[in-house]
Amino acid sequence: MSQEVRHFKRVNQNLQLIVEDLTMRHEGLEKESSLLKNTLKAQKELIQKFKDEARTFMQANLNDYKKLKEKVIDCYKTYSVQDI
Repeated sequence: MSQEVRHFKRVNQNLQLIVEDLTMRHEGLEKESSLLKNTLKAQKELIQKFKDEARTFMQANLNDYKKLKEKVIDCYKTYSVQDI
């Protein structure tokens, strides 16, 4: 009987360690998910801002090639993608 009690205590301790480990992993994944959602939201906002700006200068300068070219160059400098 005492052997069974010791066995179940060991099993219980092992299961508690497993639960703690899984809880820590879950919390870490939630934090990472939150960070990725924030990053994705910021990127979507930047893309929308670029699209809005492009539409604006396209409509305003569609007939004037030089102004359109200047705006495109400015836009490229503002939103240029950099290698990571």
